[in-house]
Amino acid sequence: MSKSTFRDEALIIQRSVIKSEAILSSSAHSLASQDVLGQGKVFRGWTMIDALDHVHVYVEDVPLAAEWYRRMLGFEFDPAFAQWYVEGGPYVIRCAAAALSLFQRTSPKPGNTIAFAIQATRLKVLLERLAQHELAFTIVDHQLTWSVYFTDCCANPIEVTCNDYEAATPIMVAASASLPPVNYGA
Repeated sequence: MSKSTFRDEALIIQRSVIKSEAILSSSAHSLASQDVLGQGKVFRGWTMIDALDHVHVYVEDVPLAAEWYRRMLGFEFDPAFAQWYVEGGPYVIRCAAAALSLFQRTSPKPGNTIAFAIQATRLKVLLERLAQHELAFTIVDHQLTWSVYFTDCCANPIEVTCNDYEAATPIMVAASASLPPVNYGA
């Protein structure tokens, strides 16, 4: 192949790449200008993911953990996945659109933080429930959202976050005033 032919082919490939990038950029720009979630928020990119399906939670005692999640957060057994558990798989529990797959833990280290969303109108009930069960928790003002942090009965970190900052603020400020100060520097 001569140098000019190679150069011509390279230019054709380069133009093709530039054209493809322009098409992708145009698609991303059109998506970025849409409120794809219907929440007044603008999507800033492209994704293949529709939603979080479930989280794997590793626990020492599956029945105890299932009961804890039922009592504390309202999760119930999902019978659609009963066969998995019978065959040695996870015990699947669900609360609205959130699902957890409870697995028997084989190592002593707790997993990642599980973050759940909550409406501001339900924050007071959550805080009362945590206090009623004498569960230690921390309230954090992220200046955009409010979060409550605690652990489940198997030491897995839990975050319950409220994205309605304005509605959550009076509830969380009042609740924070009654909590002992937290020393993050220790």
